[in-house]
Amino acid sequence: MLSNQKVARCLQLLSVTVTLAASVGAATVTAATQHGWAKHRETPPSMRLKDHKLIFRFVSRHPNAIHEAIRQISDPGSDRFRQYLDDSEISKLVSTSPASRLVFNQWLHKSMPRNASYAVDLSPHEDYVFVTAKVWHWERIFGSFALFRNGNSDILRLAQGVRCAGQHVPDHARELAGHVIAIFGLSDFYPKSNKEQPSIMAHSADPNQCAGSQFKGKAIDPTVLGSLYHATPVPSGGARRPGFGKHSQGVAAFEDAQFIPADVAEFQANFSLSDVKVQVLGPNKGGYYGEASLDTQYIFSTGSGVDTWFLAQEDFNMLEWAFLVMNMTAPPMVLSVSWGGGESTYDIQHQLAANVEFAKMGLKGHTILAASGDDGTGKQGTLFKPCERFDPNWPASAQYVTAVGGTYLDTAEIGWGQSGGGFSAVFPRPLYQDEKVKQYTATASLPDASLFNISGRATPDVSAVATNFRLLTRGAWGCLSGTSAATPVFAGLISLINDHLVATGKPTVGFINPVLYKSRASIGFDVVEGNNKAQFCSAGFDAVKGWDAVTGLGTPLMAQLQQLLWPDDTGRPSSTDST
Repeated sequence: MLSNQKVARCLQLLSVTVTLAASVGAATVTAATQHGWAKHRETPPSMRLKDHKLIFRFVSRHPNAIHEAIRQISDPGSDRFRQYLDDSEISKLVSTSPASRLVFNQWLHKSMPRNASYAVDLSPHEDYVFVTAKVWHWERIFGSFALFRNGNSDILRLAQGVRCAGQHVPDHARELAGHVIAIFGLSDFYPKSNKEQPSIMAHSADPNQCAGSQFKGKAIDPTVLGSLYHATPVPSGGARRPGFGKHSQGVAAFEDAQFIPADVAEFQANFSLSDVKVQVLGPNKGGYYGEASLDTQYIFSTGSGVDTWFLAQEDFNMLEWAFLVMNMTAPPMVLSVSWGGGESTYDIQHQLAANVEFAKMGLKGHTILAASGDDGTGKQGTLFKPCERFDPNWPASAQYVTAVGGTYLDTAEIGWGQSGGGFSAVFPRPLYQDEKVKQYTATASLPDASLFNISGRATPDVSAVATNFRLLTRGAWGCLSGTSAATPVFAGLISLINDHLVATGKPTVGFINPVLYKSRASIGFDVVEGNNKAQFCSAGFDAVKGWDAVTGLGTPLMAQLQQLLWPDDTGRPSSTDST
């Protein structure tokens, strides 16, 4: 098995490719398994006749252009603040050169077997090409495929197994170097959830209690959240919010996640929330109820009365999920992602590619919120030294999402010990974080410097209460905990702000991090207690006054979030620095 230590070393060695137009040479790891995927058998003859899609990512002509564009559009001091782009404008930022497309087309035509039938589709922004061909066609080009298995799931990949994260243009396609930066579907493997709940799912006869919960904190429901965060009251008499139909919110779902509409309806009725049916894109089956029930119920706890989507696919692949969402006619403007895992377990080229897709979403006015994880600092290491380095959560560590950490509710909110937080080993710290994060690293008591990348993108950005959420699953009350609970709660608050904006003809809030970090005011409650030391690690990060790596900028109060994110007469938020 490719150990987390080796994966981390690959990330360290290949992180220099982040700002390059193309990756350096591949380092091949002839491992038999990765993230639970084990080689099951050689490709059976019947499967060699089936279609298999490869995704080729072109080198951009202007690799830094999209990062500069979203910096300007999300910066409250910029003249381009919230002047969102359309697809044609985004294409100019990310598309490849005609020469690269020509080289690719010539290579594909030359490489495919004579008279082979295959389909070629260019992405809307002309930065990817999707090629679907028979498995045996690809084997003629790249070598033998094999069937890999993880639990009940099967996947086709090159028989050689895992390659070091960050390079998928194999020797067979070396002429594509400088034109294609990655090929997905050949040797990239992604971890699967173990299907365990992030905390105990404790059923109780008393709906006001979380019997048997292993976590601290009072029981949480929409009434408690309304009192805690002062969300805008639910419209009375079943009325819709002023912006209903002009925007929507959505929750991400993967790996057999399933919610039951009747549970959502009963939850809404029980807490006098607006009766809004969840629309579904993708599968809603598989019997993994906990996460899907939590997300679909609690995004309504704060975002009641907003049109809502369940956006699902089987594989936890954020790149393809981004393609799925942005191919919608009217994608949700707020997206809540409660899924993730340690950065070291995800392919670096996958992370870089998905990060650009998140930037595209921000350039069109969408807000992505991602759970910061339930393992504190996270860790990677060996059996005898299990915490050699911390391992922050992906996709929360991506540059263009808002990472949501967790608290628990006592007499006040306290940083949850399992709230994911730390510093990315892949993405550098963005400029808007510099002032507040540097203040933390200069004054707080930090873990040993060898455990983390102090100059990395810092998480979380914000937090919300995360433990002992009461929810319905198949008609029975239970409790669930995790930053996956905090994320839809915060997402719903952002949707309410969007509702006011679109109802008055103003643009949505989009990528909110620069506004929050440049604010002269708090987002709500500054959490100053807590530590997120992971099991087997010697130390974690402390919650302190100001930003910290347990709860970020703190937890929200609706009135203060509104003040930060609603524009004044100049079109800019009223409580942010202009520089």
